Amino acid sequence: MKESTSQKELPPRAKKEKKRKRLKIDLVKCSSVFSFLHSEGHDITLLQECNIPYKSNYRPFQDRWKYGHSIWSGDNKNKSSGVVILFRGWYFEIQQVQEVVSGRLLYVDVKLNGIGFRIINVYCPTDLQEWKEILKEIASILICGSIANDVHGESTHRKSSIFFKRRSHLIDVQKRRQNKI
Repeated sequence: MKESTSQKELPPRAKKEKKRKRLKIDLVKCSSVFSFLHSEGHDITLLQECNIPYKSNYRPFQDRWKYGHSIWSGDNKNKSSGVVILFRGWYFEIQQVQEVVSGRLLYVDVKLNGIGFRIINVYCPTDLQEWKEILKEIASILICGSIANDVHGESTHRKSSIFFKRRSHLIDVQKRRQNKI
């Protein structure tokens, strides 16, 4: 009989050591990425595929972003998922944080100079069924509008927009705004 070429199960102590080394390497990478992002000068940065599989792992990474708020979402099912919203500066007022789908869909309601807005960070999976589930969730938190286009027109290329808008229960904020004026 041939011997199995698969790896043998590591003893618990070795697993723990391997995990500790991986975390140390990840923290070094994280510090390097954060340093670069800060030097770029962006006020808000959205990251996907952050490889943060365990909710308990956020703290060491959060502590490395010293330039403002950081909002994290990881997933215990898929270690390649994970989304982060980084703010440069403490002048953003975080109003609400909602982890809609762990590691995939995160939004933050923010105020800056008295003006409220929502930031949505989405990492869509490659699996079509998961994609559909994410899109359903997005439709419940996202309002689409257009300044230049009339999505209520009857031309053929606009019909798909109308169908999508109706099916997703989206609101055309531009039309609503024009009717109020």
